[in-house]
Amino acid sequence: MIEANLVEGQVELALPARDGGYGHRDHVKVHEVGKRAAELAGVATVLEATLPRELVGRLVRLARVLRLPLPLDPTALGAIYRPGAAITHRINVRRFARQKQAALACHHSVVHGPGGLAPVMRILVRLPAWVFGLLLGREWLVEAAMVPVTKPATAVFPWSVRPRSAPGRPTWCRPGP
Repeated sequence: MIEANLVEGQVELALPARDGGYGHRDHVKVHEVGKRAAELAGVATVLEATLPRELVGRLVRLARVLRLPLPLDPTALGAIYRPGAAITHRINVRRFARQKQAALACHHSVVHGPGGLAPVMRILVRLPAWVFGLLLGREWLVEAAMVPVTKPATAVFPWSVRPRSAPGRPTWCRPGP
């Protein structure tokens, strides 16, 4: 995820977390390049996309109880994602579920590749949009310049953003080889 917005003359940039969330090399590189571009452009606010580490831990434990194979070592949780106390923004994005699901479907190597998460991803991209929204309808962000807060913000912008209608796959999404 990389997104830039012009807000009252200030540019805001959202990037993957500095560690790529779970260390994915593409996400790490996008963060490094985006962070440097933000520095060079004088971007006022940089937000890093992440997940609350505690939530990931609960999901891993649930998967183990259900005997679902996950390629995530539970002992590695201390080094990935961010602790809940570091989250500065928690955004409800359920109304964008269809678009988010279509974007996920574009990650051909993750959805159809040999990775351990591929079976889960294939299920996620085939769910009804409303179910997908219930499961993945929240985004967590960290503004590195802010001190940890007790109650995360629920919006990045002071106004409401309406989703664009996007039935099916976006035109910019092409199946991989």
